[in-house]
Amino acid sequence: MRVQYHPGKYDYGSLLTSTAKQAWAKDGSSGPQRKALIQLFLPGFENGKLLDLIPAIDWAIETGHAGFILTPLNPAGYGESPYVAQSSFALWPLFLSLRDLVDVPTAVLKIYESEITGIENDFPYGSKDLYGKANRIEHVARLIFNNSLTPKLPSGFADFLGAKKYWIGDFGIYRANKVINESRAYWDWKDNKIAEYDSSAINTFKGKNADDIGFHSWLQYQLFMQGARVKDHAIRNNFEIFIDTPFLPARDSADTWVLRHRGYVDSTKKAGCKPDKLGPAGQKWDNSIMNWERVREDGFEYINQRHDCLADVATGEVIDHVFGLGRIFAIDNDAEPNTGAYIPEDPQGDEKIWDDQLTELTSRYITAGGGRLKIMAENLGTGQLRCNKILKAQGVLGMIIPRFYRKGTTTGDSADKKPGKFIGVSKYDSLNGLAFSTHNIPFEAQNYSSLSPDEQRNMADIYGIDHTPDQMTPDYMLKLIETMAHSPPLYTFHPLSDILTAHNPNAFTGDDQFINLPGDSSGRNFKYSYPPQYRLDGLKQMQDLNQELRRINIESGRFDPTIK
Repeated sequence: MRVQYHPGKYDYGSLLTSTAKQAWAKDGSSGPQRKALIQLFLPGFENGKLLDLIPAIDWAIETGHAGFILTPLNPAGYGESPYVAQSSFALWPLFLSLRDLVDVPTAVLKIYESEITGIENDFPYGSKDLYGKANRIEHVARLIFNNSLTPKLPSGFADFLGAKKYWIGDFGIYRANKVINESRAYWDWKDNKIAEYDSSAINTFKGKNADDIGFHSWLQYQLFMQGARVKDHAIRNNFEIFIDTPFLPARDSADTWVLRHRGYVDSTKKAGCKPDKLGPAGQKWDNSIMNWERVREDGFEYINQRHDCLADVATGEVIDHVFGLGRIFAIDNDAEPNTGAYIPEDPQGDEKIWDDQLTELTSRYITAGGGRLKIMAENLGTGQLRCNKILKAQGVLGMIIPRFYRKGTTTGDSADKKPGKFIGVSKYDSLNGLAFSTHNIPFEAQNYSSLSPDEQRNMADIYGIDHTPDQMTPDYMLKLIETMAHSPPLYTFHPLSDILTAHNPNAFTGDDQFINLPGDSSGRNFKYSYPPQYRLDGLKQMQDLNQELRRINIESGRFDPTIK
């Protein structure tokens, strides 16, 4: 029997007395609002620009959706992964619209119109060379910068430099050295003293390269101004902008380059996962290990600064791999994953020390930057239920994936062992976000055809649907969306590709459509583009589906057309 929502059926009031009460109070006097969000991979959407989100917001509102979840917007480092970013603060020039720069005379922009058009021609929709495109945008931006900046800084730029002084200068130095050293990691830079962040060498470099450093600061100013325009449009329309963020800085990043000298990070180790059934070889990421004791001594300044920066362009944050705040599996840089160990150690074996640290750090994430950001957390894994208790007490929304949300699991390696019973959507905890699919889980259309008849029946049972078609159909997908919309969790957040399966399942069944969201380091995922028929003009023309989605979100209490 499908669950049906009615006003007041679910109680979200505890969020207003939680650590995160300040952020949730922004929903108004009636309390936290049920919403349907869309996971969106911006590099593969429309022109891949921040400002593309403004008309995208307008389309989403027409379908009854009230927010986006975006993959990280930081400048991607090596390895084709937005989770290994060159900075936890900066935005990637890939997302910059060169025709919409502030404090640049129109006459100057006209001079470089042919260069801007050249980028569009050389990197058409679906181009896989994101690094090449970002570099070209940065090159043309430098030409504009050289021809537009006056001796007296524009007031907006000067204010930005003052507000972001805790990171913008160091990032400019880091990026300038990246260019000089042909993108090599900082430990391979020609000037070893700069690589070691020697203050005398840094000051000398600043004096000789002021224009280069200033350009990278100006470039960030332009990106943040465009991001702020998007956020302003979202707020005016009661729309959320959640951004997924790496919970650790990349080993080769401006963060690690600077923070290791403050004792905040241990750059001799990498984060990862110990070998398990899902990954017998273990995992080793290119992320540094945080020294939270040292960060604590400085009043968690680093977390405060990161959130102050993020809050300029977002209304919420998704903490990637939130388990890692409580404990992290650390591996020596040159060692194999099976040699690593958890930090902090758990000498009692009761995991209390990990629970305590997770509680403390999630609290710091919530209150950082004045508590302006709503927080969701990627808490998928074997410790989900334990983690959920901590998140729920703090006012942080966890994640639920229906096919993997179950009670009682068996242990052992025998192939005939079966998982515990799957939980139907009507039983889900209300203080969560609910999604069809995320990390390493195929989209419904991709997955459905590979299921056995018993598995298809089990899937229908989860969603409370009384029939099982032989293949995924638009109507069946729409029924799944509707069932989840009426369920208890405060948010639903489906990948755009899953939602569009209700228009044409066949558009999302090829190998090039098998990607992960929020994301990982696979080249296929990093270079993904939505099918061209689903650019903005195509989305707006799907009137029947758009109206059905709007009806579902209104009837399930996830969209109130009277609220502006």
